Amino acid sequence: MKKQVMLPTAIADVDREAFGIAEYAGQDAGLRFYAACDDTFVRLATDPDIGKVWPFEHPKLANLRAWQVKEFSDYLVFDRSLRDQVEILKVINGSRDLEPFSVINLGRERDLDV
Repeated sequence: MKKQVMLPTAIADVDREAFGIAEYAGQDAGLRFYAACDDTFVRLATDPDIGKVWPFEHPKLANLRAWQVKEFSDYLVFDRSLRDQVEILKVINGSRDLEPFSVINLGRERDLDV
């Protein structure tokens, strides 16, 4: 299993989405989202080649994969597999428009250097 590394943008995404889910569906649902994200991240570290390579045009976004959050299929995890680790870059609601999802939204551009 590879080491999991969550970028600050992904941590903020999980917190924001969990709080939103909790407001809409209750605290237990928000906590289930946290647990589902953890399970999903472990799965990605165990099997880093699962998911669909997303067709981004920016070269620094090449080879990013998308995978659904376990039990919350509207939410996508964008990750990148490196030699010894899996980087979790973003967790977003896939039912939203993904157009704003760009190198700018991923945080510091140096975070994307391979």
